[in-house]
Amino acid sequence: MYCAQNKEALYWDPAIYCKKNEFDAVYQYYADSEHFDYNIGLYGDSNEDGHVRLGVDADRELLERAVSLNMQIDAEQGKGLFDQKGDWSEIQVGFPFEDCLSVQPVVYRVSKDGYFTTIRNARIVTRDGIYISGIYDAEAEEYAAYSVGEACSDYLMRLLTENGFFS
Repeated sequence: MYCAQNKEALYWDPAIYCKKNEFDAVYQYYADSEHFDYNIGLYGDSNEDGHVRLGVDADRELLERAVSLNMQIDAEQGKGLFDQKGDWSEIQVGFPFEDCLSVQPVVYRVSKDGYFTTIRNARIVTRDGIYISGIYDAEAEEYAAYSVGEACSDYLMRLLTENGFFS
């Protein structure tokens, strides 16, 4: 089997190569979050040993929400004028750049067989929570970001605090 892209490729741009009669089994394997390890760390930290692999007791549903939502939004960023973009206005939030804390955590997953990994985009952290990075709107003088939801944000904040990434 040859895997050309990460797990999200199975949903948005299929690029996994295997025997035709094996595809359903392969698809089911990578669609199951149990076959992935979830990790947290700091953006720009080239020392992967500084990242923490989360244990089996981690809340995979909340971690999956944080990772997959980030991948979906990132995939939309590359679309142009003629591509239909998703509407993320429901979860888009804005706040002054000054509200952003200097720490930039990452949350990502790696398949246990090592073939797939997700991007490691930095998250935006404010005193109110963790958000998926957006863009700075100079006209409005605020940072546009995306909410992962209160429960997910609180969980990520707790994990990062418990693992010593910030207090």
